[in-house]
Amino acid sequence: MPRLTNMTYLATHDVLRRHWLEDQRDFTYLKGRDQSAVHAFYRPAYDLTDVELLAHRKAITLKHPSLPNRAGKALAVFSAVLSAAPPAISSSDSGRTISVRVVRRPHPDLAKFHAALMHYVLDHPELLDRSPDAAAPRAA
Repeated sequence: MPRLTNMTYLATHDVLRRHWLEDQRDFTYLKGRDQSAVHAFYRPAYDLTDVELLAHRKAITLKHPSLPNRAGKALAVFSAVLSAAPPAISSSDSGRTISVRVVRRPHPDLAKFHAALMHYVLDHPELLDRSPDAAAPRAA
């Protein structure tokens, strides 16, 4: 396999960054751990300068020597899948079509987590009536 040059690394970051900004669903074709490797090595969610990216590449490669290889393999899958664009669809017992894919972000989106938690609490008001002690079974 050819050695990854700085120019190729920077060009790959630019391509991944464009995909991240335009349609994050493209990343759903990768497994979660592969998304993590791509994020950790190429940093597509961040708008970094070339100097910052190359410094990051050097530091992360020293800290995690296998990461460039894992990210490279994930990138190969990413490229192959995007050129073929297979749907991630399966059928349920009822015959309905179900599509579930994951976008792994480098950090949790706390605003979305907060909104989801608030919607859940508002949809289940009975949970507000219970104290934490009420949920625990009592000893006889």
